[in-house]
Amino acid sequence: MKKSLLIVLTFVSHWCFAQNPAIDSLKNWINTHPNQDSLRVVNLHKISYRLSEINPSEAWTYAFATYRLAQKLQNSTSIGLSYINYALLESANSDFAQSHEHYLMAVKLFEKSGWERGIAISYNNIADNYLKQGQYTKCIEYTQLAMIINQKIGQKRGEVINIEQLSAVYFAKKEYAKSLEYAQKGLSLCMDKSTDFPKAQLLLDYAKVQVAIKDYKKAFYSFEEVITLGNAENAKFILLNCHQEMAKMYRIQQDLPKVFEHLRKAETFAIDLKSDLEMATIQKEFYHSFLASKDYQNALSAYQKYSELSKSIAAKKNIQRTELIELKFKNQSQLKENQRLVGIKDNLEQISIRKSSWILALAFLVLVVVAVAVYMLYRYQLEKIQKVAEAQQETIKQMQVADKIRTQISQDLHDDLGATLSSISMLSKVAKRKLSTDNQEVIELVDTINESSQRTVKTIRDIIWTTNSMNDELGKISEKMNSFAHETLEPHQINYEINIDKSLLDHKLQANQKYHFYLIFKEAINNIAKYAKASKVMVDMFTDKEFLVMKIGDNGIGFDVIDKKGKGNGLINMENRALAMAAQYDINSSIGQGTTLILKMPM
Repeated sequence: MKKSLLIVLTFVSHWCFAQNPAIDSLKNWINTHPNQDSLRVVNLHKISYRLSEINPSEAWTYAFATYRLAQKLQNSTSIGLSYINYALLESANSDFAQSHEHYLMAVKLFEKSGWERGIAISYNNIADNYLKQGQYTKCIEYTQLAMIINQKIGQKRGEVINIEQLSAVYFAKKEYAKSLEYAQKGLSLCMDKSTDFPKAQLLLDYAKVQVAIKDYKKAFYSFEEVITLGNAENAKFILLNCHQEMAKMYRIQQDLPKVFEHLRKAETFAIDLKSDLEMATIQKEFYHSFLASKDYQNALSAYQKYSELSKSIAAKKNIQRTELIELKFKNQSQLKENQRLVGIKDNLEQISIRKSSWILALAFLVLVVVAVAVYMLYRYQLEKIQKVAEAQQETIKQMQVADKIRTQISQDLHDDLGATLSSISMLSKVAKRKLSTDNQEVIELVDTINESSQRTVKTIRDIIWTTNSMNDELGKISEKMNSFAHETLEPHQINYEINIDKSLLDHKLQANQKYHFYLIFKEAINNIAKYAKASKVMVDMFTDKEFLVMKIGDNGIGFDVIDKKGKGNGLINMENRALAMAAQYDINSSIGQGTTLILKMPM
């Protein structure tokens, strides 16, 4: 039975898109086969696995059911699969530390049962977690571990998945030659029919690299082949992504008619798939494309659609997050209580078996005393747990209220003030076009209105970003910083590095700290781009005793700090922001020696 179970599990653990008919079929099997526990645990795992991307709340319910049944069977492989379910859901909720721990627990169990395919799956998923966090070295390390196992056991599909992940991580690192090498290797393996992996997906990855290296001719033929294969396999999601990437390629080439053609095709697939997230992304692309073509009316319409979809997605996420917290807390409490009661029952049975008949009366008396004591202790502990649970629930409610307030403020700024300023910006452009060249003073005033509204929109976006509780972790903040540095320094051909101590990735900043911290960084990068004439910028974030330190240095022309004090708003603003979050602020510079800014804030 154990051998047949492993054969079934080999097919279970392949990545696939969740399809409702398949889930419904599995649920029907569960309902009609109440006694076949070995197969039930496999199908419960399948349901949780498939639901993890489309309904995490429901997926948690099936993950707990998988774990309980696996514990009953005491089968190492089954328990390991339940840990994979937990790890996937925790990763989707950005709880990478807990996800990593559950994957390693699964690896130990698969080593015990000898299921090497399960070990490879766990290592590859750990690598995917590191890729999401931008820890590329760790991602490559675990992906290669998984590939070694897949090559050893002849698991072609798993090997292709590993190769695709290596192509993706080198693409993220902008090492396009390496990314292209792995994409080509994956395509070669796909020629083997036993691989059972969608060639269209690898071709799409290959085409994206060709776009990145500006080989548009090869990219075009690859995209065309993706469309042919995608239509043959009815792979709608791959076709949607393909048309999105083709639109990006034509935007780079400033071929706007082609951009609109492929965005409309992508929109058709997004509607067919009923994906609000993809629709929001496409409407955002339409908005930028209409702006580029100076079609402000359609740009405004696309922006409004994007805004409505974004609001709907955010609302659904908030509801789902609340349900998820409540469900997880409820199931974990129930699971711990069941385990405790089962443990007491097992201990009592073992004691009764070991005792001989001549001390039964004495044993019964002792058991009665113990039972009373246990019951009293149980009541005491239960009341204590209930009080803790009530306190936790109250804390959760307060956090939810705070989240709702922050989300409402963010939405109001985005939907009302942001939309109004965007409209002012667009209307000022229309007004400028309709003015005669004789009205030079009026034209200058209109330009000033346009520039001021655009600058204010950017400021509002920063405020919206900082009020979002999903962005409180330094890992998320560093991603935002990296994006801004890329936008600001790349046009000036200034190389930059942003390094953050790994121990700080999960550290959260308070909302006011996050706002001032990010804006100090933004002001410093803007100053370097405008005045420093630097070729290199280094940004380091680390801890010094009980302080979080941000150090920003450049090799530019420098300036006289004493002479500049009081003459520019930039330096004064940074100093005031440091004071607002009780941080130490120091700037060192001299002419010809570059500039170093050091910010130390209490943790």
